[in-house]
Amino acid sequence: QQGDILVLPGPKPVDIEFHRYHSETGESV
Repeated sequence: QQGDILVLPGPKPVDIEFHRYHSETGESV
């Protein structure tokens, strides 16, 4: 589940890419 990744402590590479994806699409997280 992607939700678990966000809950996990510490910066994860997946979380960073997920944020970038939203940033590029112009969506707010």
